[in-house]
Amino acid sequence: MHIRFLTLAALGLMLASTQVQAKIYKCTDAAGKVYYSQTYDPKMCGGGVSQLNAQGMEVKKLERQKTAEELAADREQAKRDAEAKVVAENQAQQDRALMMSYTSEADLERARLQELEVVQASINTTKLSLASQEKALADILAHAASFERAKKPVPQVTADQLKMVRQQIEITSKQVAERGEELKRINGSYEAKLARYRELKAKVDSQRAGH
Repeated sequence: MHIRFLTLAALGLMLASTQVQAKIYKCTDAAGKVYYSQTYDPKMCGGGVSQLNAQGMEVKKLERQKTAEELAADREQAKRDAEAKVVAENQAQQDRALMMSYTSEADLERARLQELEVVQASINTTKLSLASQEKALADILAHAASFERAKKPVPQVTADQLKMVRQQIEITSKQVAERGEELKRINGSYEAKLARYRELKAKVDSQRAGH
């Protein structure tokens, strides 16, 4: 005999029959309504489930089985929790390194200036190269113009020089721009480090003060 969900009256008939050997479940749905069944449907037992004996007495309280949707949601949550744990561990490692590397805000500022000075020196050197390349370009253009004024074709070697120097100027100009962006990145990085350092230092001072 296959019985799905039963009313209370039908349960009495089922229990009265000595032929009933199947397990009986008492399920409470999420709204608090009670169902009796010989099969367990987790969707109908959101409020809890227990197993009954042939006399209708509870013999075992069962942990509610989760639906496929709930299990999928649990897996997604577990994935998010694992990712959050990795982020937290990485942050903790960075915090330890930050506090061990710098004893004060002044140390941070000195480190920032040192990095900025290195990049700025590179920018200055690259700008000198750029100025030299631009002067070379002006000289070659003037040389090429002399041929044009004389109604003569520009020699191939001069045309090749023009092409090469223009390419060098393009590359060098890009390098200057990239190093300018590096200055911004360094400043931004140290601003973030300084803010985090102050936050961590405040926590340490508060703990030492017994707050």
